[in-house]
Amino acid sequence: MPTIKYQQQTKTTDSGYSSNNSSFKNIYSNEKSKTTALLRLQSDIKLGIYSTLKYTLKKGNLTQKDLDSGLIFALENGYTDKKTLKLLLKNGAKPQEKDQINILRLLIEGNHIGMFKKLLDHRYGVFKQENLNRSLHLAAKHGRTEMIKLLLKRADLSYKDEKGNTPLHTAIRYAQKETVNFLLEQAPKTQLIVNNKGNLPLHEAISRGNLDLSKQLLKSIKKHESKIFDWIKPSFFSKKAKPDTMSKTTPNGDTALHLAAKSGNYQLYCYVLNESKPEMVERKNTQGLTALQIITLTQQAFESMLTTKSRPTGTSKAEPIYQNIADNRNTHSLRR
Repeated sequence: MPTIKYQQQTKTTDSGYSSNNSSFKNIYSNEKSKTTALLRLQSDIKLGIYSTLKYTLKKGNLTQKDLDSGLIFALENGYTDKKTLKLLLKNGAKPQEKDQINILRLLIEGNHIGMFKKLLDHRYGVFKQENLNRSLHLAAKHGRTEMIKLLLKRADLSYKDEKGNTPLHTAIRYAQKETVNFLLEQAPKTQLIVNNKGNLPLHEAISRGNLDLSKQLLKSIKKHESKIFDWIKPSFFSKKAKPDTMSKTTPNGDTALHLAAKSGNYQLYCYVLNESKPEMVERKNTQGLTALQIITLTQQAFESMLTTKSRPTGTSKAEPIYQNIADNRNTHSLRR
């Protein structure tokens, strides 16, 4: 009986190369085929054929740059199944210093907490401290509280970015309530750190008209008062004073009450007014304006709040504001 020879079946991929082993060897035997090797790796990642991906990683003449580029390619294009990433990491892909923040950013944005945790393991390379600190801001921006927990032992919650913002400033800016609460519990002293604009986290919350976060910050100050007071630098508050973020001013001389008046959130203004010391009502900023005068001069922003239905209850200090705005609504124009 004649011997029947079976032809080895091959599978053609997007890059046009056969996926059998001999084809692999031909492709990677040439020193000039490094670019082709990376394309092959990307194609295998895209197709999700683990046997060929494994062979490419083992026999594909891939450089460290190719491996790292393959990892970034997988993350950028959503090929983030556990097996693919595990193969890449096991075979030498690791975030080099120049790529670290990009890889961490992609994992944070995609909320790939499992792989994020794995990458923080020293087996896959030591992360530069600055990149870990910057990752805190990315995690705060996207509300990735669980990722922040993983970074706590290796990153600094007091770290400032190029604008002088701490992770707490960043979480407030993007209204990440859960993350803000966690950061306040872990590092309450960061409430007293100002950014490059001279703004405290409380100033950021009030300026953005966020009543919930403003309440959260003020409650935290009271809760952690002793811890914060022990940390305060003498130049920040009077040595005998307790931490009072309500009286701390911005470079423009605005207190929390001024900022609340500018925010356009009347409910927030009433809350801050009731939390402020009596003398704050008459405090003037560098423009010579009190908070009440700011409201009067920006009455158009508050016009819709003059009805009885919009008036909050239990805010006796705020009652004179209604009449003041009503009396001046026809005599003052919006200051530009």
